[in-house]
Amino acid sequence: MWTIDIYRLDVVEAQLVKIDEISTYQGLQFYNGLNDNGGCQFSLNVYDKKATKENLRRYRNQIAIRRHNDIKFWGPMIKVGGDYEGINGKMLIDSSEYLYHFQDRFTDKLVQYVAQDQEDIAWDLINDTQNKTNGTLLVQRGTNETTQNRNRDYERTSVKTGLVELANVVSGFDFTFDPVVDSNNLVTHTDFNCYYPLLGTVRNDLPTLEIGVNVKRIEFVTSTNLTNSGVIEGQGSGSTIEYPLEYTASQQGYTRRELVLSEKDVSNSSELTLRLQSKLQNDMVEGFNINTELMPGKKPYYTDLNQGDIVNINFVIEGSGGYLDIKKQARIIGISVSIDINGAERVVPKLQILG
Repeated sequence: MWTIDIYRLDVVEAQLVKIDEISTYQGLQFYNGLNDNGGCQFSLNVYDKKATKENLRRYRNQIAIRRHNDIKFWGPMIKVGGDYEGINGKMLIDSSEYLYHFQDRFTDKLVQYVAQDQEDIAWDLINDTQNKTNGTLLVQRGTNETTQNRNRDYERTSVKTGLVELANVVSGFDFTFDPVVDSNNLVTHTDFNCYYPLLGTVRNDLPTLEIGVNVKRIEFVTSTNLTNSGVIEGQGSGSTIEYPLEYTASQQGYTRRELVLSEKDVSNSSELTLRLQSKLQNDMVEGFNINTELMPGKKPYYTDLNQGDIVNINFVIEGSGGYLDIKKQARIIGISVSIDINGAERVVPKLQILG
């Protein structure tokens, strides 16, 4: 059974308060993306007693989608809309994963980190904004470890931007914002968990994903810009410093494709090179994103899959011309779930393939 719990984030008392539970939703669907890149949407009949201003208050109210007792989605309500015609109408509610809170939180005018662990920097960005007046988001530090030292300068930078950029550099890390529950299965706070070098494991214990066997349908699209030549401009004393980077094999395979990055707040040469390398490293090879609809009742099940896991796939269609000739490993970068009025689940893992 799927239900939606609504929590009020009380910044004065620094607590989460469950204010309602909804089972009369319509069109419930959500997407959990790697590094909290996801969202949720559902609707309510305009006459539903649950469709109140108290329940549908943006940002303050948090959505917990539960499958039985397990929370599968957690984050703030960010948009409320609706329509009405004749004597019928509905309310449409959008939520985002917990990282969204930090999109509209910013660092101070000048914040500098020199040779500090990237996960420590990430936590400091989170903790600093929470310490401001009425700033608590009830986020605590969870899993972390010693990783890579970084140099960083921030000038009124969005905390979300800072976190995502740290995670995406070469030798970066993955992160999650996970709800923590008490003995009564009520959310008390959120843990910021970091995983180095990657979230997830190789899942050779699961059957290969194969069309017609346990996969009903796939949708695929190329996903990289095939950028193979770049220059990055940084901050210099008197004149701008810049560093170039070339990938010859990619240029010869796809023609020369260029990129110019401007990082005027960075003066460290190794940091500039790292940022350009991070940008080009994945973009210089052909990549695909594949939405993979699982067959109901066939393994792997929804509960078998985790974000970041690496699974085996066999998407080979004879006579297809080559694009559908994929037999290798792919990483789960997101999982989309929709629930119909009868509670049936439609599960679509989003897979990423590079090279």
